[in-house]
Amino acid sequence: MKYVENCKQRHHDLMMARTTSSTTTSLCSKIHRAQEQHRTTLEKWGPLHSIDEEVNEGQSNWLKEGHLVIPPDEALRHEILQVLHDAPTAGHPSRDETFTQVSQSYWWLGMCTWVVDYVVGCAVCQQNKNITHRVSPASRVEDYK
Repeated sequence: MKYVENCKQRHHDLMMARTTSSTTTSLCSKIHRAQEQHRTTLEKWGPLHSIDEEVNEGQSNWLKEGHLVIPPDEALRHEILQVLHDAPTAGHPSRDETFTQVSQSYWWLGMCTWVVDYVVGCAVCQQNKNITHRVSPASRVEDYK
């Protein structure tokens, strides 16, 4: 139970407005299970990426500079992005804002690219995206031929 309390504290500011307590607890439990399942990988990452294992009352957490380390588990990463990007209370923030929010609590290898790819592939974001580049008159004419 101590792990869940520590995890809730780490997520409190970021997730308070976005999720229920049960969602936070569930996500924390999934992160802990994934860290246990990928212990060998995290041990290899340790010296390469300055990752440390922190043990509290027999419960371990893998951290990088205070951020929970997410092992190579695509489903878990997807769930984190669903909470921080797709949830109705998240409001589909921009690529940069989504990365900022994810990086406040989590770290994983290749996280920036993963988050960018996720947001670029978000159908809701693409549907509602503002066109920020000027369309040339020639291309508009080509559309009507």
